[in-house]
Amino acid sequence: MALGRVTHAMMQYAFIASFETNRWKRNLGKLSERHASLLSRGTIYGNEGEQSLITEAIHQNDMFLRYIVHWLVEEGGPPPLHAAFDAADAWRATHGEGVMPADFEKVLYVLKNVARDWSKEFQAERDESYGVLCDVLQTLFKDRLGNEPSPRVLVPGCGLGRLCVDLVARGFDVVGNEHSYFMLMTSAYILNGLARQGQWTIHPWVLQSSNVLSLEDQLQPISIPDALPLHLVSESLGSLGMVAGDFVQVFKSEEFHLEYDAVVTCFFLDTAQNVIEYMEIIWDVLRPGGVWVHLGPLQWHWADSHTYLDKEDVSIEVPLDKVMEIARHIGFEFEHIKGTVDDTKACSFLSCSYMSNPTSMRPQSYTCAMWVARKPHQAAVE
Repeated sequence: MALGRVTHAMMQYAFIASFETNRWKRNLGKLSERHASLLSRGTIYGNEGEQSLITEAIHQNDMFLRYIVHWLVEEGGPPPLHAAFDAADAWRATHGEGVMPADFEKVLYVLKNVARDWSKEFQAERDESYGVLCDVLQTLFKDRLGNEPSPRVLVPGCGLGRLCVDLVARGFDVVGNEHSYFMLMTSAYILNGLARQGQWTIHPWVLQSSNVLSLEDQLQPISIPDALPLHLVSESLGSLGMVAGDFVQVFKSEEFHLEYDAVVTCFFLDTAQNVIEYMEIIWDVLRPGGVWVHLGPLQWHWADSHTYLDKEDVSIEVPLDKVMEIARHIGFEFEHIKGTVDDTKACSFLSCSYMSNPTSMRPQSYTCAMWVARKPHQAAVE
């Protein structure tokens, strides 16, 4: 059911986008001729040439999203996703052509996330988070990198896989974990199906009409990928694997206990419904002496779930000091992070942008907590 719903949403991008562009046209029609003439150039209500640019930008996004599904089914996707077309047909037969607003927002999120993870325009943003995490891991394991076996790292909530690939390029054996079909489908294509650098051009902000400096900025083209994943890891001793599924449901299994030298949580911890459960699982999967390296805010994702779900779901929202107190109670020992802004404290704070349109009047950034917490070498093995 979920595969069909997500596939349908991705394939209906242009259809749903037309509702927004038609809204723009309807609103223009409600203006006086004099007011409408003032908007005839340089706006979403502009002349025929500018309307053609908007239409083409939407078309390029649509072609990219549709090709992802085509590749998954017809060319090289993992077997569980081969049924994407059939699943989408079954979804439409039951629910019609429409797309739930939350699902369309996630399609827009995919386009922005592709730009964040796989374009040169977002290299600086990646350096603020991925780059810092990779540097810290490389320092922590400098004596083991380049030797067999490579340090084993788990990255839950890995999204489109760029952090995983960057860690593999540094010599780590990395296992990424993701549960969202939107992310799984897109990352499967990006990691395995791309043929050349700059293969696609997308326009992540074409439908974002607020806080825009100019129409040119709204239509900004983004070329992806900035580098082929296989080229980034071609000379590395590391390896990359993926495990699909909910982090808690998958990794609470004893088969994953004591399997990893490090767990890296990047903009992930606040996706927890119960953060204590997340931290206990991180503890369980780490080997004695292993490290939990964390970077991110605490924007608890489930806090407003009662406003859009049919029934209220669990959401435990905890301040940062309590998160660290509970981590210590579980057994973690916080370490100073060498080379960060303030390496005298167990927790450092970094300003990190997140999918922030570089030309927007409302850039998005967070004050992120960052720490290294170690599972002691003498930790009891249950």
